[in-house]
Amino acid sequence: MRLNENSAVLLLLVIYVIGMYSGNYPQFAFLEKHSADIVNICGGLLVLYYVYKKNTRKPVLPTIGGLYGLSFSTEVFGSQTGMFFESRELLEGVLFNFQNVPVEIGLQWVVMAMGATSFAQIFTKSWKMPVVAASLLTGFDFMLEPGSELLSYWDWSGGNFALHDYAAWFGLSFAMAGILKWVGLSLNSLILRVYFVIQILFFLGVKFW
Repeated sequence: MRLNENSAVLLLLVIYVIGMYSGNYPQFAFLEKHSADIVNICGGLLVLYYVYKKNTRKPVLPTIGGLYGLSFSTEVFGSQTGMFFESRELLEGVLFNFQNVPVEIGLQWVVMAMGATSFAQIFTKSWKMPVVAASLLTGFDFMLEPGSELLSYWDWSGGNFALHDYAAWFGLSFAMAGILKWVGLSLNSLILRVYFVIQILFFLGVKFW
């Protein structure tokens, strides 16, 4: 039986509810240590599957691969040099990493960039759209960074997420949204917008676990 988008949205919500409350139930104890990584990977792949279904006649897979490569390589370069992002120490909550960067972070960049672009297209489809999308993603980062420490993702060696980190986040977000606009993928999708909102609620909710 093929899963329609509304059913997939419901499944996405179930995945995140299980992830958030896994630590409270013994039957989900195996998820507790890496629950955030697992649910973000499962949720992100589910969303990308529906993006692919909606864009079968467009270069969706090369676009996803290119955006993943751009975001992940920027994270690695920034982490190693401190040029874009402050140095950070990975903690035990990260499931997979390469060069001190969580492998999942590239997936999150791709899906969140698509979600932000989907929301931005509601307001404008002109050259301003990447600016709106980048602003939405940078706003999300204000919630992500405190939550990432609570989830045992990483600890900032400098003690705080510096101002230039937000500038780098905005720049990368703008580039990714610009690529999505140029490629012309259809991102008018309920599941993309729901995923973006879920991520906001997820990292806000971390403070109340």
